[in-house]
Amino acid sequence: LVDFVAAHRHGTAFPPVVTGDFNARPESPEVRLLRAGRLHDAWDLADPAAPAATWDAANPYIPNPPVP
Repeated sequence: LVDFVAAHRHGTAFPPVVTGDFNARPESPEVRLLRAGRLHDAWDLADPAAPAATWDAANPYIPNPPVP
């Protein structure tokens, strides 16, 4: 993935960003594999004290939320 992104950034000055809905917690094997290379979790870099998930059962716009 890192090589693919590097090959397609077309010389821009901005750092590449890989986004996605991985449906996995930060400690899951598939996410740990991504983070083992040169990829970094934006949540950790933006504010290490912030929650590292985007889904929250406390969201008032989701009535009767399912289990994450």
